[in-house]
Amino acid sequence: MCHVYRKLTRASKAAKLISMVDGKEGPVPPNLSEYLREIGRRGGKARLKKMTKEERSDVARKAAAASAAVRTKKAANKKAAASKKSPPKTS
Repeated sequence: MCHVYRKLTRASKAAKLISMVDGKEGPVPPNLSEYLREIGRRGGKARLKKMTKEERSDVARKAAAASAAVRTKKAANKKAAASKKSPPKTS
């Protein structure tokens, strides 16, 4: 099954995913990304309803730390690239 699934096109994978979620067979909707985003939102809202305040706080803290790490890394890369581009100063 796995090797067959890999050979499917992106659209047919999406159709298979939709049929697994909705239980309906059919063509891929034209606004697939919006549709899948809506499915994800439903799952996220349900997850939040089940979490305690402390769990939500932990998730938010972890997300903030990950975001800060990405920003720090991006700033460091930008600074390194800027230092490579600037020509050496001659006096």
